[in-house]
Amino acid sequence: MIKKNHTQLTSDVKEIATLYFYYQYKLKHSHGLGSTNYEEYQQTVDRIDLAFSYLEEDEKDIINNEFFYQSSPDWWELTYSKAEFNRKKDLAMSKFINYFVSGGMAC
Repeated sequence: MIKKNHTQLTSDVKEIATLYFYYQYKLKHSHGLGSTNYEEYQQTVDRIDLAFSYLEEDEKDIINNEFFYQSSPDWWELTYSKAEFNRKKDLAMSKFINYFVSGGMAC
């Protein structure tokens, strides 16, 4: 597993989330397989979905709430202490990035 600090992990997951929504938009507004970059967009979206599918439920909640569907900033306070949340968030980000980079293959 690639070791990165919190700032690097956060930046990488934000970039993946941005790609996901941008490519979803491009796919929705493209004209099918003949469109420029259609396959690249679809493969990237599928790879992100696959990487996400390997996460545990609590890790999915963290990635979704923090990066994809950005809930209220304190959504986690009823479930985790700050230290526990930060540990779980770093682990979830690290796993998500590694699954994405490895093409969805469990690391």
